[in-house]
Amino acid sequence: MADFRIVSYAQNCEDVMLWRAFKDVTSGFYVDVGANSPTIDSVTQLFYDNGWHGINIEPLSPWIEQLSSRRSRDINLAVCASDKESDIELLDVRETGLSTGDLDLKEFYEDRFEVAVVPSTTTTLTAILSEHAGTDIHFMKVDVEGMEYEVLNGCDFTKFRPRIVLVESIDPVSQEPNHHGWEPLLTKAGYTFLYFDGLNRFYGADEHLPSLTPHFEEPPNIFDNFVRQSDEENAVALQQSLDTLHAKQTELETVHLRLQELLAQRADLEVELNAAEDDVLSLQAEVSELQNTLSWRVTTPLRWVRRLTADGPADAAFKLLRKRL
Repeated sequence: MADFRIVSYAQNCEDVMLWRAFKDVTSGFYVDVGANSPTIDSVTQLFYDNGWHGINIEPLSPWIEQLSSRRSRDINLAVCASDKESDIELLDVRETGLSTGDLDLKEFYEDRFEVAVVPSTTTTLTAILSEHAGTDIHFMKVDVEGMEYEVLNGCDFTKFRPRIVLVESIDPVSQEPNHHGWEPLLTKAGYTFLYFDGLNRFYGADEHLPSLTPHFEEPPNIFDNFVRQSDEENAVALQQSLDTLHAKQTELETVHLRLQELLAQRADLEVELNAAEDDVLSLQAEVSELQNTLSWRVTTPLRWVRRLTADGPADAAFKLLRKRL
């Protein structure tokens, strides 16, 4: 793929690090264990935007519904990954990415969030991948809030070998590293630690290390040519506001021009009104002058007679007399 500015959706720029390693892959495959939202803090949305597809494993209804709606190329599974098949109860920590199958965290979360216990089922990554994936997996992301060991223990890494496995490795309560309990599952399966970003640990398949290691020598930086999704959304919102402001300004300018036209018309009407008033004054002067003439005064009695005998025989006599005068 040609270099261009990418939009990072992940909360800690995990997708930027992965993009370095896989930006030339035009149609890759990912596995997202604990997918949560299809966009918010998503490690895979950048890749989906660029033609990839994969498997999203997410047991909670609100998130799996969003994934199913917005990720039509993906396989979206409403199950929990573990090391056995069973029924399980989940802590649904509402509106967060903290939901977990670790019921020991129930009291801790209930003091801080809205929590519900919901039923679900578990299956293994080996079963999921055997049914839905080939053997060419570019990366696998694991974010399961305390169930990392069970998830990794349920994957046959001799059969399925993602080039990169990244695992959230900070305890959700203590915020201390928790990788010591599950990391041996990866190292024994032929994976080598590549990078720690403060939240996740990245591991590379030993057979791909020469091509992967150079991409994990420094953290995300300006040369990765990326923008955060939140910044992109803010930029879009700002542009929309500017467009609205420009439209309002144009509308205001149109109203201002119309106002100028109306004011000009008003000035013209005032000139016409003044001229009309002058005409009225002129006519009044003429009437007054007429009323002061000798003929007007002489015929005054006749006009009174006409009013008194209108439409009678005297009216004809009046008209005849007026002609003679």
